[in-house]
Amino acid sequence: MVAGRVACALNGHVRTTEDLDLVVDAEPGNVRRMLDVLAGFGEGHARELLVADFGDEEGAVRVIEDFPVDLFTRIGGLRYADLEAHRKVHDGEVEVPYLDAEGLILLKSKSHRPQDRLDVEALHRLGE
Repeated sequence: MVAGRVACALNGHVRTTEDLDLVVDAEPGNVRRMLDVLAGFGEGHARELLVADFGDEEGAVRVIEDFPVDLFTRIGGLRYADLEAHRKVHDGEVEVPYLDAEGLILLKSKSHRPQDRLDVEALHRLGE
């Protein structure tokens, strides 16, 4: 599920970004399917990753191709299952699951980064 700045844009708060943040369900079968897809992405650098690289720890596994992709199984203390109620889907040529504004506010309001605080304010304004 897309999180971070790209999810903000899908919710109507657009700002530039150089990376893509994804929250991943850490269930081993799901991680295996993700790694199979990523193996064919760009130069295929993700082929070096293992299911075991995706534990229940805070932080991201970064895959760098044409742009960085940060893969989180836990972000801001929250897992995919904790955020699933805030999942929306952008219908286009490809369906893209992403965090809704409430989920982003939940996630970003715990952050001390100034840009995340600005995102929370902007997302609140969009909901008004």
